[in-house]
Amino acid sequence: MLKRVLKYIGLSLGILILLLVALGVFLSLSPGEDWLRGMAEEQLSGALGQPVTIGRLETNLLSHLQLEDVTLTNPNTPFGPQSARIGRLDVSYRVLPLISGELALSSVIIDTLTVSLARDSAGALYLPLAQADDTTDAPAAKPDTADGAGFTVRLDTAAITPITIRYTDNSLPMMAHIRQTSLSIGRHNDRYVVDFDLDSAAAELGGIALPAMRLKTQVGYAPDSVRVDTLHLQVAQMHLSGRGTVGLGADTSIDASVALYGQPDSILTPALEYLGLPQVQTTGEVSISAQAGGTLSHPTADADASVPAVSAGPVATGPSMLRLAYRADTVLIDTIHIPAFGGQVTGHGAIALDTVVATNAALSLDSLDIEDIWEALYEDNSPFRGRFSGSLTLANDGMDVTDWRAEAALRGRQLQFENVDMPNLDGGVSFDRGRVTVDI
Repeated sequence: MLKRVLKYIGLSLGILILLLVALGVFLSLSPGEDWLRGMAEEQLSGALGQPVTIGRLETNLLSHLQLEDVTLTNPNTPFGPQSARIGRLDVSYRVLPLISGELALSSVIIDTLTVSLARDSAGALYLPLAQADDTTDAPAAKPDTADGAGFTVRLDTAAITPITIRYTDNSLPMMAHIRQTSLSIGRHNDRYVVDFDLDSAAAELGGIALPAMRLKTQVGYAPDSVRVDTLHLQVAQMHLSGRGTVGLGADTSIDASVALYGQPDSILTPALEYLGLPQVQTTGEVSISAQAGGTLSHPTADADASVPAVSAGPVATGPSMLRLAYRADTVLIDTIHIPAFGGQVTGHGAIALDTVVATNAALSLDSLDIEDIWEALYEDNSPFRGRFSGSLTLANDGMDVTDWRAEAALRGRQLQFENVDMPNLDGGVSFDRGRVTVDI
């Protein structure tokens, strides 16, 4: 009896295996692939609520699926059809892990992704995938079962290249075109590495052509850290580069650096033109570097900035320098140096950002030309001649007016009014916890 049962079980398993093999062979042939492609189009169109077409489908069921010319279209927009198209999608997977509830994807490769997006003047965004109806009650989410039923997804490698995005925004108005962009994700043990490369992005805002942009970055993520190995952004003739690591586990240390450099005119000119503001001219390059350290709970930072000569109408400054630091909830202004109005403006100070905003700062004015100051303020010839120097110190240990202390000193030399000599001027004003003292 037992032998007969085992015989029937073996025969049944053999027939089942033969049927599965026959099904696999049928689905790998053109008639089967066409049937599977039609079913996939119907299911995807119903699930997404938009027409989905698949030009070609190939599969061996056990390890590989390839789709070609996949298009999702939203035909009902004021801008005409908005679509997303995939030239070719290759998916490699492993079947056996399904037994243990894992969807194991060896690789997902998209060759050529093209997307069109649009926003109308009222701010409504039109995507290839239609927006959900806000008035429709969403189905209740199914809670996880106590036994952990369901699939987990494991992805080893994914890549999309090239990516092309066309975007129209009538609320600004703006038109943007992003092309020759690639994205890849790789898994190495418990660490993911993401590479993103944007080779060309161009936009037109309010009829004004914006500077072209390029971006290249590589970011690594693991349960115990996030690491930026490569970051380089170029907008016109300005460059931003950086690298760094932040610990997320027991070690929360920070080690990062960033640099900004280049010709600021290449960005300032179109920005001020769009805003309708007077143009600002710069001579030379801007150079800003910063380093971050410490830990997530106690970060530190240092920054140095060199700014080129700036001319804005009648106001002009020479090459300037700024040096800052951040320590223990305090911003330290180590150096401010700005050549202006024929003289120098220098300063230093500290601003505490903990429970009470406390300030300690000093500003010095060295030999500023009165004519330059007058003409910058009034855009007219000055009746005054001469030079001013002075200083200003501020300190406080609270936000109430009685917590503030300030002292200002002013000196005038070689003074003239309408070519008539005037005596030298020396004066000072002090404010100490609500009390004002004037000395001239």
